[in-house]
Amino acid sequence: MCRKRCLTGLFLMLAASIEAQLCFNPGQTPQTAILVCGSDAFSFGAPGFCGQTLVPTPCPAGFTYQDKNPLFFRMNCFSSGTLGFTIVPDEASANYDWQLFDITSTNPADIFTNPAMFVGCNWSTDPGETGASSDGVDLMVCEGPGGLLFSKRPDIVAGRAYMLMICNQGSSLQGFQLTFSGGSASITDPVEPHLFRATAGCDGTTVSVRMNKRILCNTIAADGSDFSISGGVTILSAAPGDCTSFLGTDSLILTLSLPLPFGNYTLSMQPGTDGNTLMDI
Repeated sequence: MCRKRCLTGLFLMLAASIEAQLCFNPGQTPQTAILVCGSDAFSFGAPGFCGQTLVPTPCPAGFTYQDKNPLFFRMNCFSSGTLGFTIVPDEASANYDWQLFDITSTNPADIFTNPAMFVGCNWSTDPGETGASSDGVDLMVCEGPGGLLFSKRPDIVAGRAYMLMICNQGSSLQGFQLTFSGGSASITDPVEPHLFRATAGCDGTTVSVRMNKRILCNTIAADGSDFSISGGVTILSAAPGDCTSFLGTDSLILTLSLPLPFGNYTLSMQPGTDGNTLMDI
């Protein structure tokens, strides 16, 4: 009799582990959230079955709120105002829900334990387009049928960081399109990349360059053609610094054709042979 009960318990535990699969792909966890920084439309395929971690909300008890089949997006606010966005499923019958968090100076994973990070949500069980727009009445639409598919645009504050969780509550997954528009806030960084500091190496054959912000490593032309230097010296190559961050690097090393004689020089940026100059994300 005991053996039967133990085997039944083991089966239930295995079933639970299969139902709540771990999320491994980029964007499926708060720690790997996709950075968004503009008003262009983003298209995403089916997010994949995973998740089901409970998410705290101010909604009344009686329903289960969890990150079922999620994609996470993080953004920085550069100008205070309202945040507007629209989620358009590839299939009109798909039910996408969302919740917005303030993750400033916190561990993004704290969204699962800290109710104070809540900003707004829409958990309506009805299918179709959803988001935050002028059609919304309340910041919070809780789970259940008949709720408005659009919530009121939340206020966001310059200098703070936010995370948007989008979940697919259906049994079959479809892709969606995400567009940030209609709000008065700005999530687009107004500061463009430029040179911050340049230092010649001890033997004069290299120049260490520091940028004012991180730049994408794949926009740095390896032949150094993104730069020119005065004094008749040719730049032979450019090597980026640490490129492990998806934001890129803020430093690079230029190798010169000849040692720089003692004196003053001007280092300039220009479009490289790769068709661009240096770009941020």
